Amino acid sequence: DGWLGKLEVEVHYSSWGLNAVKSLFEKSLLDEVGEEIRDELTKEVQKKHPYVLQGIFEQQLSFNSEGSNYGIGLRFYPRGPRGAFSIGFSLEKTRIEIALKGPLKQTYANGTSATVESTAYLKASPLSTNMNFRWDFMPSWRVTPYFVIGFGLASLEGTAGYAYSGKYVFDTLEDSIKGRDEKTFKEAEEESDINLPNIFPLFQLCLGARVEIVRGLSFRAEAGLWDGVMLRGGLGYRF
Repeated sequence: DGWLGKLEVEVHYSSWGLNAVKSLFEKSLLDEVGEEIRDELTKEVQKKHPYVLQGIFEQQLSFNSEGSNYGIGLRFYPRGPRGAFSIGFSLEKTRIEIALKGPLKQTYANGTSATVESTAYLKASPLSTNMNFRWDFMPSWRVTPYFVIGFGLASLEGTAGYAYSGKYVFDTLEDSIKGRDEKTFKEAEEESDINLPNIFPLFQLCLGARVEIVRGLSFRAEAGLWDGVMLRGGLGYRF
């Protein structure tokens, strides 16, 4: 009886993205990625035209992100059925995809130019372990609003790359031009001599509501931050 009503098993699924907060970093990211593709594009042009020098550069890259998350967790209510406070532990799998797409145009000092459609991307599927603290505002109600704050650690593994194709125009002639590259995070770390961490931190801050379906079984929905913007739905069984 001492454990009755103190434990809950839960499963959940979430949509995830960065679009709602992209204004915090979008411009610097687009500039950095655009310049990297520009340099690779110029190297490709110089294979046939070795004396070109970079002039005016224009880009119209756009940012988009999407992802999903699913997990299973165990929640502990120290004060049992009447308690408003609980501690949750979960194992999560998150899918992250970030894409930058759009045209680039590099004009060279000799009046020639290269125009391409380009895509840069990052894909990762980190596995994380998490702990959170939840406060139910009215724990005895059938519909209960709540607040969650939590932390976690996730593995840092994935791939990043780019691709472009278009044409290089000189005099009245054109050359088709294209290129692509893809690296794992580990390969990129080795090539650039940058020390990337093997794990990265997660921060969770959400508001939600729990609805009791039948005794012990409840549905919950929440929205907030999960190193991005998250919308989540889940089921929990309390025993």
